[in-house]
Amino acid sequence: LLALQVLGLAVVGWPAARSGYPLDDSWIFTVLARNVAEFHSWGYNPQAHTSGATSLLWTALLSLNTRLLGCSPIAFSHGANALFFLALGQLLLRLLLRCGSSAPRALSLVALFCLGGNVIWLAWSGMEPILFMLLVVAAVLALPRRAAGGGWLASGVPSGLLLGAAAALRPDSIAACCVLFGACAVAP
Repeated sequence: LLALQVLGLAVVGWPAARSGYPLDDSWIFTVLARNVAEFHSWGYNPQAHTSGATSLLWTALLSLNTRLLGCSPIAFSHGANALFFLALGQLLLRLLLRCGSSAPRALSLVALFCLGGNVIWLAWSGMEPILFMLLVVAAVLALPRRAAGGGWLASGVPSGLLLGAAAALRPDSIAACCVLFGACAVAP
């Protein structure tokens, strides 16, 4: 799966990624991140504090690059998304195997998902959807199992933290978090 994902990123995504960001929203996040890092201002215009973006966590992550690493914003967001994409595929495969899918079926389904044009495009978009999907899948995997013993890992706290991070990436996902926790309460 990892080899297929790398091949998909290289063959399908890399030619598009070399031309920069495909959306103006990606550039807006870059400007916001620069303003956070350099002027400590959450806004497109450093003199006016506004939310400026729907994803505060993505802006904060990009601003850490600007402040601490100094990589090209495009290289950083593309590199981070490529790593998130690779991790997403691995977690999806683990989730399907945990749910009882056979290895060939699970591998086929995850490969179809990962090698779809939309998902690879998202990996090169310079935006947060791949990280969002990664956090949600990780939260589902971290949900406590019925047979699990006590303690922090079995408490649901890790799932809650991951879903909280997902909500900081995409605030509209709070509804999905409520549905997930409601479903867990009804049928653990």
